[in-house]
Amino acid sequence: MEGRVFCGVEGGASVSQMVLVSEKGDILLKLTGPACNYLLSGIEECQMRLADMIEKAKENTGIKREKVLDGLGLCMSGCEEEEANREFERIFVRKHPDMIKSCHVASDTVGPVYTAGLKGGIVLIAGTGSNSLLLNPDGTTARCGGWGHLLGDEASGAHFLPTMF
Repeated sequence: MEGRVFCGVEGGASVSQMVLVSEKGDILLKLTGPACNYLLSGIEECQMRLADMIEKAKENTGIKREKVLDGLGLCMSGCEEEEANREFERIFVRKHPDMIKSCHVASDTVGPVYTAGLKGGIVLIAGTGSNSLLLNPDGTTARCGGWGHLLGDEASGAHFLPTMF
């Protein structure tokens, strides 16, 4: 494939969604993959899952294995600490320099706000865990939740998990 290719991942505690996009904004592929919350699976396992998803996405779209993606945006559950997010980026780029040129990690609440528009908005997540983010037009934010289902996300769906399996 000619031109730049970008990858975005919404990584949840139960399942993840990936999209490959051309530089023109055309969606090349949507892919569902495993959970990508590094606090639950560990950094090494989470990064392995992401790398496997990227390779699978490239294969499914006919992109050569040697092609280095131009950017990787990761909005994942558990990524609430900026310093930890920057470290996750450094580790991933160092481990996979032949896979991506740059990487940015943020909370899973950030992606939906910017997808809907750059003037701000609110996101409420009630999945395996619960979280919320308010982004005001002036850039100020407020959060509630995001502690994870292990610490007590009463508004989440986590209490249904044992009966589902």
